[in-house]
Parts: sequence; C-alpha cells; structure tokens
Amino acid sequence: MPLWSEPNFPHKGWKSDTVIDLREDEDREFEEYADCQACDHERIRFVHILKHPEYKDPIRVGCVCAEKLTNDYVSLREKESALRSRATRRARFPKRKWKTSKQGNLYLNIDGQNVGVKPLPNGKFKVWIGKKHGDIVFDTLREAQLRIFDKLERDMRLKEHPRQKC
Repeated sequence: MPLWSEPNFPHKGWKSDTVIDLREDEDREFEEYADCQACDHERIRFVHILKHPEYKDPIRVGCVCAEKLTNDYVSLREKESALRSRATRRARFPKRKWKTSKQGNLYLNIDGQNVGVKPLPNGKFKVWIGKKHGDIVFDTLREAQLRIFDKLERDMRLKEHPRQKC
C-alpha cells in the first residue's frame, strides 16, 4: 500500500536528504530500479531520500512525490538533472576516441591533463592520470576507463567546492 494512503503519513514538511542514481556504480542497462514508496510508481532510477521529524524512517521516492512532499519544485529537479547529466557523460566516456601510444597504451588529453589505460600482459588493465599511476588492477578496459572518469569528476567537484567532501 502506498504511503500516501496511510492515515498518519505526513504529506508536508519533508526534507531532502540526498538523491541517488541506482545504476551509478553498476554496469547495468535495465536492471536496477526502485518503486516509489509514496505512490508505488514503478521503475524509478533516480531515488530521492527524504526525512521527516515525525516519521521514523527515511523514505525513497521519485521526483514528483519528492517535490510534493518537500514543497520544493526547483532544487530537487536540478539535483536529479545533474545526476542524469553525469550518468550520460559517464556512459559516453569509454566511447570517446582514445588514442594509442607507441607502447600500446590508450590515452586521452583532457583539459591539459594526460589520462590513460595500460593493458597488462595478463589481459588486465591499470590507469594513470597525469603523472600519477594507479596500483589497482582492473579486469576490463571499461572498468578502467570508468575509474578515470569517476576520479576526474571527483577532482572537478573538489575544485568547485573545496570544503565539500566527496
């Protein structure tokens, strides 16, 4: 039964805790979705987690219910839009035109910074960003490329918001 139908469910006064992309760290195309706890709408990928002082547990809802419950019709949509944009950029990153060095490494030059993936003899991969070479070994080229994307995104957020922890 949806929470909207429960008699003691508060319909106003909710605060947004966070918005999450259920497929952010997954390499899945169609599997990871949730149902809105407020209205039971199915297949929500971007989940808004809301808290209320008079309700014991946080709830997980879609954007429309989050807007109604928080009475915030701007910032929640902006947060979700930013997540959608990031997801699109992340999906496209491995598909970029990677160059191949003389040593057989794949690389890109992004904002004056050299990033790349080094294939290992065992069929696995390591990455570098600038002059820093990573120690983690990745099973697939895509995993290695996505790790580079995630690190570049984190670094960019820290530059834009230096006091904010990621």
